[in-house]
Amino acid sequence: MSIIIEQAIAAKDKLKLHYIGYSRTVEPYAFGLCPDGLPLLLCFQTEVQGSVRTPNNWYLVRPHEQVTIKMLEDSFTRFQSGYIRNHPAFHTVLIQV
Repeated sequence: MSIIIEQAIAAKDKLKLHYIGYSRTVEPYAFGLCPDGLPLLLCFQTEVQGSVRTPNNWYLVRPHEQVTIKMLEDSFTRFQSGYIRNHPAFHTVLIQV
């Protein structure tokens, strides 16, 4: 799963996630380890199906939890407002845009 995430970040390809009961389309920005050593994905949601939440927001995903990830053939070219390189939620950043 981490290989798919890293490839998507490197290519700036969107991901389709099925996480916590919702289908989400996201732009992945950073992947690494949180302070407890578990994997963490920082992404920007562009679409959420089955939720009343507004889709356009930043989201932290713990890929070790029950999540299905698929890389899409849809790229993103601009950085979303509010992106923070070396985000403080990470202890170690493995890859980021």
